[in-house]
Amino acid sequence: MIGLIAEQLAPVDAAEIVNRLLLPVLRQSDAEQPRNIADSTSLFDARVTQAIKLMEQNLEEPLSMTELTCRTGLSTRHLELVFRDVFDEMPARFYKRLRVRRARSMIDVAVATGFWSHNALSRAVRDEYGSTPTTMRARRSIKLMS
Repeated sequence: MIGLIAEQLAPVDAAEIVNRLLLPVLRQSDAEQPRNIADSTSLFDARVTQAIKLMEQNLEEPLSMTELTCRTGLSTRHLELVFRDVFDEMPARFYKRLRVRRARSMIDVAVATGFWSHNALSRAVRDEYGSTPTTMRARRSIKLMS
């Protein structure tokens, strides 16, 4: 059934539907984690896969389009053409949607763990560990669980 629906959709939309239909909102701790879009290497050519991997790996500190094109070896125009052909949108818009989806999942985690909002979770982390999640990410050396 999903295969039939996927034929009518853009690859990124098909991947999103599959994730929503096949993954429960809260998974067991031993369940397989959802894969990134770039893990579906059969859907895209190698350059698009490389660009998407770079985007997915750099959501917290997004790369500029110049940096992205330098790392993929494509010109800005060529990257735009490839993304428009595959996703029917510009790379910057695609990147922003990836970041928004990550933010949404983080909000879902906050709610699923009993916090009313992302801000409530941030305050609780700050109260418990003396640093905000942003500060902790910047240092990347603080362990939450001792």
